[in-house]
Parts: sequence; C-alpha cells; structure tokens
Amino acid sequence: MSLMVLEELDEDLPPSFTRHPDARRAGFHAERDRLTALVTARLGAAEMVLTAASDRYRAVWRRGDRALLVETMDDIASYSEYDVLGLRLRPYGPPLTDLTD
Repeated sequence: MSLMVLEELDEDLPPSFTRHPDARRAGFHAERDRLTALVTARLGAAEMVLTAASDRYRAVWRRGDRALLVETMDDIASYSEYDVLGLRLRPYGPPLTDLTD
C-alpha cells in the first residue's frame, strides 16, 4: 500500500489517533514502555504482561470485572503496514491470555 493511500485514511481516524510513518521499531517500543510505565505508576504492577513472536504485547490490569490493557497489534486499516499502540478497556476473562484475538 502506498504512503499516499495511507494518508488518505487519516480522515477516517479518531482525533486521538496519531500516525508516525517514519517511526522505527526502537521508538515504538520506547513509547509502549512509556505508556506502560504511566499506567503502572497509577495502578501498580500489571497482573500479566504477554509478548508474542509477532511483536505483539499486552499488559493487563484487572479492576473488578474489567481489564485495562496496554497493547500493540497490527494495524488492520493499513493492511499491517503499521503497528498500533493502544489503551483499551474490556471485560476481564481468560481470552486476555491469548494474543491472537
């Protein structure tokens, strides 16, 4: 997918989404670690931290029946040209240990 086509997707992204097409893997990991540290400072150590060979990452903090996640994953909108770093709230449950969802 060309960069021009990816830029056309920007108008479909929410305001909280920022694309950094020139970012390198080390910078992406540093931002992931920074976000994880901010959440850890507020909530304490994550209940679990999962990594996968495909460079997937998930840190999980449980709060009652909900889980707060710091995650990295493929960006489906760019046909996996980019990776996504996100903060997500979802129901707590066993699927959190599977990085394929």
